[in-house]
Amino acid sequence: MARSMTSSFMLVAGRDDPIEVKLPLPPSTSDLRADAGKKHSKLQRSLSTVLALRRYFDLWERSDAHVRHDLLELRLPRAAAVLAALPASPRFTLNQGVLPFALRCRLGLRHGLNGPEVAELDARCSRRGPGSALGVEVLRHEVRCRIRRHDAVGIACADGTAAAGGGVVREPAGVLHCPVGSGVPVTPDLLAYWPRRKPVTVDVVVSNCIGLARTPAQHLAQAAAAKERGTGYPENLPVARAMHRDALAALAVARAARPRQPATVAAAVAAETAARDHLTNAYRPGQAEAARQANVSFHPLNMSAMGGHGRGARAAVAAIAHPGDGLSLGETGERFEAADVVYNTRLHRQYLVLSMAVAFWNASYSGADDVAAGRPPIPWGAGAAAVAAAAAVACS
Repeated sequence: MARSMTSSFMLVAGRDDPIEVKLPLPPSTSDLRADAGKKHSKLQRSLSTVLALRRYFDLWERSDAHVRHDLLELRLPRAAAVLAALPASPRFTLNQGVLPFALRCRLGLRHGLNGPEVAELDARCSRRGPGSALGVEVLRHEVRCRIRRHDAVGIACADGTAAAGGGVVREPAGVLHCPVGSGVPVTPDLLAYWPRRKPVTVDVVVSNCIGLARTPAQHLAQAAAAKERGTGYPENLPVARAMHRDALAALAVARAARPRQPATVAAAVAAETAARDHLTNAYRPGQAEAARQANVSFHPLNMSAMGGHGRGARAAVAAIAHPGDGLSLGETGERFEAADVVYNTRLHRQYLVLSMAVAFWNASYSGADDVAAGRPPIPWGAGAAAVAAAAAVACS
């Protein structure tokens, strides 16, 4: 973890001692400032190069299939974006404990979390032998991490669009409809619009890239295709709805019984939950066709468990970015301006990428740390306020 602006200490897989890398500051402060022609400042490019450890160590030949899979995920576009974010404002600031956790995940080390529930967390997430789970295993298998980072990315994407002056609606209801008229709601995570542009709908999907039969890039492509084309069949709905109605009726009977039997109620609750999940997965309409019928664009914002972007995510960022990003260097026109972006980038798409990366890792660490500490989960439906409250707890 960084101790000064010119020195970085890094933990490296296979080494007991950290490596210290000294980086001289640019000779003039103007070199720290990004402009429309540079995605990152000189200092950021140096840090990104140094911290991309795959270029320093040839791990591929001496690694097993699991580590190779992790290395491929680290090579996904923008997987290292969080390492290039300078804390110019709260939007780009990692919470306490997030950077060591992110580095541990990227280096294939143990998660390093502490708390009374760590043993249960390890038992639930560890897939590569006994002992403490790896950081990347926590990212992939801990449900609370998965839920919280999904919500955080959507909120960061919406806030970043609004900061540039674009119109944005979170989880717009009634914009998209099932293409086959099944009545199943189609609600994307985000609707963004700019003057003289077609509105864009975006749905966030974080693929855990579990399974060695596909590469991480193929996992992301599969997740994007499921959002675009949908899953299941409308013919499955009648049976699934009947099963859910029966489960609800059985739950009502169990709760109304006197004397009340806690074991019976618990079994009925579990059955209702399973029936509801079955109904949810019986048929999910494809959002690409629904968007076409509504005369809007659709992009699946697909990310990996370690923050890498798929093609859909890159297309989504480009589609909702400020129109000034398309101007050439020196070309006149309105460009994106923000008070907290001077030392990161002047391009809105990079602003979005960096803010999403910071939100992604803050939320991932917050969820994992809450589980390890035994804190109760945030209730369903709490929305943006719950995510903000979780971030405040993580900072305290």
